[in-house]
Amino acid sequence: MGLSSIRSARYVVLGVLLAVVAAACGSAQAENADAGVATEVGVVVTEPRTGGDLAVEIVLEEFGFTPDPVTLPAGETVMLTLRNEGAITHEFMLGQDPQEMGGYGVDLLAQMQPEVISGEGFMVEGFEGEDHGDDHADEESAVTSHNDPSEAAGAGHDETEATDGGHDEGGDHGAMVAIDPGGEVTIRIQVPDDADGTWEMGCFLSGHYQAGMHGTFIVTG
Repeated sequence: MGLSSIRSARYVVLGVLLAVVAAACGSAQAENADAGVATEVGVVVTEPRTGGDLAVEIVLEEFGFTPDPVTLPAGETVMLTLRNEGAITHEFMLGQDPQEMGGYGVDLLAQMQPEVISGEGFMVEGFEGEDHGDDHADEESAVTSHNDPSEAAGAGHDETEATDGGHDEGGDHGAMVAIDPGGEVTIRIQVPDDADGTWEMGCFLSGHYQAGMHGTFIVTG
């Protein structure tokens, strides 16, 4: 076999190898797309898309949210799991224009028409059909820390600050989810088509917002 023949054979082998590698990469990309792997900053996909729903998880702790920011696409149906890994009760609210007595002047969570799917150790307010009966036995204890200054005081905040930051349980402060330590809840939400922009997620239990428990929630158009 001449030198030119050997070179030709090498080129053929190299071409075959490149074709195999390209095919494998294309297959992996297709699998990732099918699994609903999100590349937007802040999005955490906990499982592949099921029935078109995007699965997202947000962890609550002292005193913040993970991930932060969270980014979701407008018009998407989302299975949102909220889990409290802190040592005290926390709540999740979502909107714009935080109010002095707690909650948001523009309540995005209420606009998302949230529906409880499953969970334990939680309580909801401002949800359509929010009475879940005996399915969630820990609901009564889920908001034991409402307006309890000792919580925030333990984190280095005085009683005055904590009381000013707590919302009135008897008031209408919008849609919220309160979760006990170790509890979690999964809700189905529909991100409005016209909600694109920057929003805020926050906890308005006594002193928590002042302690920094708020984060950025972005809806992309």
